[in-house]
Amino acid sequence: MSIEILLIAFLVFCVIILTFLLVRRVTKENRQNEVIKSLYKDTLSTFFNKNSAEGSLVEVARQFSDILKESFDCKQIIFLRKKRGALELNFYHNIRKFNRSDFNLNVNKQFLKILMEDFFPRDVSLISQYLSPVFKEKIDMFKMDQFFPVYWRENLYGLYIIKGNRYTNTETFRILIAQLAQSLSAAYHIKWHESKLEIVSEKSKQSTDIQVRSVESKYPVNKMLRLMRHRKIDAIVPRLLEALSDSAKLSNLTIIYQSNGEGRNIHLIQKNHTDTISEPHKRDFDLIVEELKQKRYTTISELESKYKESSTFISELKDNGFSYITTIPMPDNQFGLLTWKNEKKPELVMGDFALVQECAVELLENAYEYEKVEELSYKDNLTSLYNHRYFTNRLEEEIARAERYNRQLALMIFDVDELKSVNDSYGHQAGDEIIKQMGAVLQKSIRTIDVVSRYGGDEFCIIMPEADREMCRKFMERLHQKINSLTFEIGNTKFKKSCTISMGAAIYPEHAKTPKNLIYAADMALLEAKESGRNTSMLSSKTYLS
Repeated sequence: MSIEILLIAFLVFCVIILTFLLVRRVTKENRQNEVIKSLYKDTLSTFFNKNSAEGSLVEVARQFSDILKESFDCKQIIFLRKKRGALELNFYHNIRKFNRSDFNLNVNKQFLKILMEDFFPRDVSLISQYLSPVFKEKIDMFKMDQFFPVYWRENLYGLYIIKGNRYTNTETFRILIAQLAQSLSAAYHIKWHESKLEIVSEKSKQSTDIQVRSVESKYPVNKMLRLMRHRKIDAIVPRLLEALSDSAKLSNLTIIYQSNGEGRNIHLIQKNHTDTISEPHKRDFDLIVEELKQKRYTTISELESKYKESSTFISELKDNGFSYITTIPMPDNQFGLLTWKNEKKPELVMGDFALVQECAVELLENAYEYEKVEELSYKDNLTSLYNHRYFTNRLEEEIARAERYNRQLALMIFDVDELKSVNDSYGHQAGDEIIKQMGAVLQKSIRTIDVVSRYGGDEFCIIMPEADREMCRKFMERLHQKINSLTFEIGNTKFKKSCTISMGAAIYPEHAKTPKNLIYAADMALLEAKESGRNTSMLSSKTYLS
């Protein structure tokens, strides 16, 4: 009997323990859900909108710190910002009796490697060996036990150290903070590139001012200073060809180079247009560049004897009377090609080229840096598609081109149906993941001449040059079918969800003749599609020609 009583008592004890653990877990989950709901109502939406729409670094950083304080109840916070190779105190919350220098940190390669492993919050003990004794004493005093970095690619921008609590010691917090930290990192990265852009622009302005004040010179190197006002490689190269031609006194000079943008197309520009030479295939271009790596220059005849069977471009150069070819340095460790006819000794030509090349390389590098910064400012952080700013500029250009050549143009605007329900059920990260996957689908669905952009939130725009209403209608049908056949992954969960889209479209000049009116016409068509039950597409039923 005593054994039975003991067994019953043991089972009762186990039930009590299990009940306690279950209640504790449910309570913990309820707290997490309360925090998440309070965040998603306003805070996160405001934060991401600020970052994507306005991009103000000060405002984004302030909101990030507010989320830590108010939504996650972080009692102690410090943020160290990287300056000149070291981390210095930039922001603190609820920290007293300290000197700012107490929180300074030197950053070596090993420390940097640990910090930039990922965005997730980690235990501060992982970096304790890189902290000074005073630093350790201060964070121990305030029981600050978690850290997470702010970085983008190879650039570290800062480090947060916080005091953990019941909210921060959860997987939900880790995931949310990783997402927020990544967004803050993007804001820092854009600011960094904007600073570089200002330096390049100021350097360009100063050099241009010097040229304006200087006396007109007969030397090509001084003429090169005029090119400092140009910020695009494609604008500089034709003028560079003129300077090289003037320097070497050549009437027949051709430059071949590879663009730095998407596709890396080969371009060919001639000093005069009497020769009919087409752009080489990339294979031929790479072959010649590789052949010239160990030579200052070579003859076209020598190249033809070696590659006659494999390169039609070399034969084309010889048939048009070109005699010599050399390389010219281009940005990003690339090379272009210069080819000319037998007008003077090649050694003299190479000497004349040298007068211009050093200045040319710096000009091209500056333009390359400017283009990289400009491209970043035109790209959406989440999808890597073009952003609203690029879309509006490009639409103006395409409408002007369509007007000039008397052609049509289609504009489509669409959004993801019921994305809010995904955000409410799975969180905003899940919604962002669907938007990101949708962007990848669009990239694979358009023609090379089309332009796809993220218009804002879950809205996308597609500009289709040289497209009439029939082409537009067929494209919308294909896109609907493609998206309806797909399932989209919900973040890191095992769930997948089918999505639909509503589309509106307008045709230039049928429905509108200005960018503003064309956008409005497509937007009104989108509203009609939504009102008709969603998962459909509408072409504008009205014209806005006034």
